[in-house]
Amino acid sequence: MRKITFYRWLNLQIKRKDPVGDLARDAYRSNSWGEESLKNLKSSWFSHLCKHGACEEAIDSLDIAWKEYKK
Repeated sequence: MRKITFYRWLNLQIKRKDPVGDLARDAYRSNSWGEESLKNLKSSWFSHLCKHGACEEAIDSLDIAWKEYKK
C-alpha cells in the first residue's frame, strides 16, 4: 500500500476547524505550496514557512499536522 504525500493528506484536512485546518487552507490557497515544490519532507515545509514569515502558531500547526500524518 502506498502512503499519500503530506501535501495530499493536508488537503484532506481543509474542513477541520482547528490549527491544522488553518494550515491546510493556507496551503491550498497559496500558489507557492505544491506537492512537487516542497517534496515530502518536514524540513522543506518548515523552511517554506520560515521563508515566508509564518507566525509561531503556523509552525506549531505544522508540528501537529506532521505527527498526525506520520501515524
